[in-house]
Amino acid sequence: MKSLLKFFFFKFWPIIPYHTKLMSITAGKFSAGKGIEEALLLGKKLNAEGFHCLFNYAGDHGDTPEIRDRAAEVYGTLIEGIRSQKIWAGISIKLGQLGMFSQNLHREKTRSKFFALVEKAY
Repeated sequence: MKSLLKFFFFKFWPIIPYHTKLMSITAGKFSAGKGIEEALLLGKKLNAEGFHCLFNYAGDHGDTPEIRDRAAEVYGTLIEGIRSQKIWAGISIKLGQLGMFSQNLHREKTRSKFFALVEKAY
C-alpha cells in the first residue's frame, strides 16, 4: 500500500489539474487546527483510526527571545499532552524556530531550552 501511494503522489499527483486545491480540501482531515487542544483531540481521533501523528508548531524563525520562548512552551505543552493522553505521536522541532541559528540570542539559554525539551520528551 505504501509503495502504491508513493507511486501515485510522485508520478500522477503533480500532473492532475488543480491538485493543490484538492490537497487543501483533503488535508483538512489531518490538519490539527489552531490550538494545542484541537491538535491533541485530532491526534487521539487519528490514533483510533490507526494513524501515528507528528505534531509541528507552525511559527516564525526564532530571532527574538519571545518567539523562542513561545515555541519552547508550545512544544513542552504538546509533549505533556501526548504523554497524559497516551497519544501515539511525536513532535517535529524546528531548531531555527527555537533560535539555534540566530546570532541575536544568548546561545546557552537557547541550548538549555532545547535540552529541556529533549529531557521532557525522554
